[in-house]
This record gives sequence, structure tokens and C-alpha cells, in this order.
Amino acid sequence: MDKFTEWLKSNPEYIGLLFVVVGIVHLVAAIRDANWLFGDVSTNTHSAYKIEGMVNKYGRKRARWMVGFNSTGVIAAGLVWFVICFFYVAK
Repeated sequence: MDKFTEWLKSNPEYIGLLFVVVGIVHLVAAIRDANWLFGDVSTNTHSAYKIEGMVNKYGRKRARWMVGFNSTGVIAAGLVWFVICFFYVAK
């Protein structure tokens, strides 16, 4: 783990790409209505910070829209991070 941490410290632009990958996975899950993300939710959770809370509070369809919208923000933030680190941070 220390080797991976040192590699990320020396190549911070890949953190942005990691955000892009996570955002794309969540966006595809929201579009395809993935059961691993939106299914089997506990009915006693109503926290808006958890996906199962969003499903219980707003319904599955609106939760999918919210996750899709948030994942596009994560993708955009990851791309901005990558561009700034790759092109503007001196190595």
C-alpha cells in the first residue's frame, strides 16, 4: 500500500482519472438501473447521504436521476483535476 501511495503522490493526475472511472461506473449504473446499487435497500434508512436513503425518500427513479447528475459532476471534477495536474503543475 505504501508503494501505491508514493506512486499517487508522484503522479497526482491519476487521482483525477480515478474520479472519472468511479463517475462513469456510477453513471452507467444509474442509466442501466443496476440492482447492486439501487436494489435491496433497507426500509429504515432515510439519510440523503446514502443511496438507499435516497431510494426510500424520493423513490428509485428520482434516486437514479440524482446519482446520474452527481456522477456527471464527479466526472467533470476528475477531468478538471487531471487537466490541471497534467498540464499546469510543474514536475
